[in-house]
Amino acid sequence: MQDLFSRRIVGWGMAVHMRAELVVDALRMAVAARRPPKGTIHHSDHGGQYISLASGQAGHDAGIAQSMGAVGTCYDNAAAATFFATLTKERLLHGAPR
Repeated sequence: MQDLFSRRIVGWGMAVHMRAELVVDALRMAVAARRPPKGTIHHSDHGGQYISLASGQAGHDAGIAQSMGAVGTCYDNAAAATFFATLTKERLLHGAPR
């Protein structure tokens, strides 16, 4: 999860799957790191892990509102997409065993 104010990555999880517990763990890490005030907004795409009951409940428990852009709209996730492109290039492609 990226804090758009500071552009810092404040919560993350990596695995060979894309289940909801990755989002829940990342959200908990971000909350512990930043202690966001009630009403903070978590914006994501429409991936199944983000629309899961577990993800929604974790956000609700932390006082974080969930937001999702329109399907097919890329501009509202541009900052996160830029980060993931860099992560993919630098860590996953350059760091991969040959």
